[in-house]
Amino acid sequence: MKDLLETIKKAKKEKWTVLDLSKQDLTELPIEICSLTHLKSLNLYKNHINAFPPEIEKLANLENLNMGTNETYVFPKYLAKLKSLHTLDLSNNKIPSLPTNIKHLKNLSQLDLRGNHLSELPREIRFLIGLIELDLSRNRLERIPKEIGRLSKLTILSLAGNRLVELPPAIGKLESLEELEVKLNRITDLPPEIGLLKNLKRLELTRNRLTYLPAEIGNLKQLECLEASKNELVELPCSIGGLISLKSLEVEHNYLKTIPSDIGKLKKLEEAGFGENQITSLPTSFGSLKNLESISFSHNKIKRVPLCFAKLKKLKCLHFYDNEIAKVPVELGALEYLDPTYGLWFENNPIVDPSPQKVSPGGIALLQYLRKEYRKKVDHAKPLKRPEPIARIETPHDIYDLMRLLSEALANVPLKSVTFTEFSKAAVGGIRFKCECVLQDKKVLKADCSVSCYEPRGDS
Repeated sequence: MKDLLETIKKAKKEKWTVLDLSKQDLTELPIEICSLTHLKSLNLYKNHINAFPPEIEKLANLENLNMGTNETYVFPKYLAKLKSLHTLDLSNNKIPSLPTNIKHLKNLSQLDLRGNHLSELPREIRFLIGLIELDLSRNRLERIPKEIGRLSKLTILSLAGNRLVELPPAIGKLESLEELEVKLNRITDLPPEIGLLKNLKRLELTRNRLTYLPAEIGNLKQLECLEASKNELVELPCSIGGLISLKSLEVEHNYLKTIPSDIGKLKKLEEAGFGENQITSLPTSFGSLKNLESISFSHNKIKRVPLCFAKLKKLKCLHFYDNEIAKVPVELGALEYLDPTYGLWFENNPIVDPSPQKVSPGGIALLQYLRKEYRKKVDHAKPLKRPEPIARIETPHDIYDLMRLLSEALANVPLKSVTFTEFSKAAVGGIRFKCECVLQDKKVLKADCSVSCYEPRGDS
């Protein structure tokens, strides 16, 4: 304590604006700190403080106060007089309620109350009109008052880990909101007004009791991340195609049986998770997702892999673990960016093609097999390239000279053998003949040809 008082004395003399007393095992706040009227930032993180002296109100210039992870059981009512406060962190304490005089903190832009024992919010919360970030996660809230809609500047709102069963329609008035986190609650449905959050970029709904998503969710044109895993969803709305900015979609651990074809409208989608559902088939519109890098359909009832997935050239991970797939299409071998170790998984499927005795259905062995077979298929389908035009042949001395010249000209063609037959004079100078070419793959080509022969000019 003596060292602390010396520090406070020095801070007062030198008019410090920042004081860090975090992790000092303090059990109370020395009253001498209240004389540091020049302080703008005070960090008391991770101590054992359970109360503030009334004199704290003298810190009129204080803008940032961190009281996170202490042993505070009551919201210090004297803090409401610190009207210059911009950020207030009271996270991980044991505060059961907020005082009504919190309404005086109108300059507050960040309020962190996560990890407390809050069971309700006072209606006076509506007066904190300067709030930009509000974290109420890991409390005991059962409802959110409609007054929350008055916080028009709010961009981040976290309500995760509470006991909420619904969100108020007033949530739609938070037009500046960019991130809304309500995971780990008991919410059964979302209000249609959710579609009014025109600036929302991230919506976290994981671990609730949602059975559907409202059609209005398709109005969230700026949404980049939608997480709704571990709910009770039985379908996705067709309006999901309206999420034109979506980059990440997670709907694992639900009861989905189908995926709407409108999924193909999500042109910016980079990663998606559909694992642990009851999906039986996939729409071919997945082939339109040209920016997709990772997607999982593990633990479903899918019987066939659409060839459209071979069009997704940026894919790095494609997982079909534990489905009902019998054939893995060799066209997947065209996906050159698939991770060689974890990029392709078809284990725990009744696969017969390729034979599991020859190729393991997971990992690098399968990928190598598909790439090899795909190259064979592509090479077989390629049209035979016509040889380069034969250079002008001067009048050969005899028929054997002509055969030699033609053989040299065809040297770059994949021939196994070539036979020339039935030589005769052409109608307008030169020689006419027939030839039979046997290619390396044993195909036989027959041709009826003529070659014009020119007399050398000048002295050449």
